Amino acid sequence: MADTYDKNFDDELSFNNEEEFNIGEKFSFEDIVDTEDAADTEDTFDTEDIKYEIDNALDKLPNKARLYLFKLKGSKFGLATQINSISRIVPGLVLVLVVSFIADKIGSIFSVVGAPVIAIVIGMIISAVRPVSEKFKGGIRFSSKKLLQLAVILLGTGLSFKSAMSIGFSSLPVMLGTMTVALGGAFIFGKLLKTDSDLTTMVGVGTGICGASAVAVVSGIIEPEENDVSYAISTIFVFNVLAVLLYPTIGHILHLNQKSFGLWAGTAINDVSSVVAAGYTFGHIAGAHAVVVKLSRTLLIVPIAIVLSILNTNKKSLKKDYLDKSIKEQRSSKLSTLKKAVPWFVVWFIFALVLRSFNVIPTGLLGTFSSMSQFLIVMALAAIGLSSNFRSIRQTGHRPLILGAILWASVGISSLILQLVFHQL
Repeated sequence: MADTYDKNFDDELSFNNEEEFNIGEKFSFEDIVDTEDAADTEDTFDTEDIKYEIDNALDKLPNKARLYLFKLKGSKFGLATQINSISRIVPGLVLVLVVSFIADKIGSIFSVVGAPVIAIVIGMIISAVRPVSEKFKGGIRFSSKKLLQLAVILLGTGLSFKSAMSIGFSSLPVMLGTMTVALGGAFIFGKLLKTDSDLTTMVGVGTGICGASAVAVVSGIIEPEENDVSYAISTIFVFNVLAVLLYPTIGHILHLNQKSFGLWAGTAINDVSSVVAAGYTFGHIAGAHAVVVKLSRTLLIVPIAIVLSILNTNKKSLKKDYLDKSIKEQRSSKLSTLKKAVPWFVVWFIFALVLRSFNVIPTGLLGTFSSMSQFLIVMALAAIGLSSNFRSIRQTGHRPLILGAILWASVGISSLILQLVFHQL
């Protein structure tokens, strides 16, 4: 909850009158849980069942602790709020776990395909037959984002900082080349296909850098129509799934070695989840290589975000609503967008690399972390499959999909060509 803390927290919890609460007075469940918040938890938890236990626990607390809990009544840190947040995650998390266990078992039989690919396919089939209900969505979102990020951090424990830096620098020519192809191709083919300029920008940056994450950052800068954001993410999603399904097979057909495939996946596939799935389906070395390349590529969103911010500021400078904003508000908006451009889990991934490099992590835990990260990847891919929105994909229309297909193919082919040119195949 640390990320939700703000400087007004103490003010929010303060009393208007010292007589509102007698520190020696006994108080109960109702004193620290708002009635409305408590009602929200009834779908998943029986409030009456836990009320007795909470009342007993409160009697044993020091007065200061009881006072603190009383202050929390009605705040965003309230006990019912905490319980409600957990209850919204549990159903979806259980569904993701079930799909992941099934995919893991099937993947152990068909090892060429791999559990991550099977997980996303099962998830998509379930979503196509019957879209998941609202009560599952909290856990599915949590799995597709937070668990994936945790998996990437754990993968960092299997690499040294020196090897990661070496992989990052050696992949730079291919990385910059494919990004140029994506952005240049988006500009050219976007004009030819007459797609909306904002949509073209989002698909181009998403294909060239880091998929839906890049789309999210760019949308915060250029402020496109909501439908365009949805179309861009749907387009990116389609070709992410295709990459996960096709790249490992194509890699074997082309007889790519582990490092070459890792470089190809890391520079040509969009989202981190798809890169991880394709890489580790091909092989463990390929997966580790692909993750480092991909996270290095993700950092390119920072200069892109700065350039787009400058261009968009010039574009909007004549608009009255922008001129009416104070300089402070404009700077705050830009800083907020730039902060989003740097994923927090990349920082933790680097920290994990450093710990591994200095042998801080016990050797006995490395195998455990590796196994955990592999299963978390399967869970993340299962969640992504379950969150498939086929209606949104159908509504995207043919032009954005054609643009996405051209860029996807161009980036994939150019990555292999650049590897050949720089003798990395």
